[in-house]
Amino acid sequence: VWDAVSSSDDGEVWITLEDSEGEFSRWFKADDRHRKEFLAAALTAMSAGLRVLVELEDKDQDFSRIIRLYATRR
Repeated sequence: VWDAVSSSDDGEVWITLEDSEGEFSRWFKADDRHRKEFLAAALTAMSAGLRVLVELEDKDQDFSRIIRLYATRR
């Protein structure tokens, strides 16, 4: 579940994600190679009320990297 999206002056994209089972809620950094696509997908999910599916580098570490992000109706 997404919560917030932010970008920084240096072009980094940060997305707050919350596990659907409440296991975690923290900021994650979009992978540099796909940051524009992840930002677009996250904003699409937020505006359309969609959920996101993600692959994370480390779900237990703050500011860990998002490897894959998909907006979905499921």
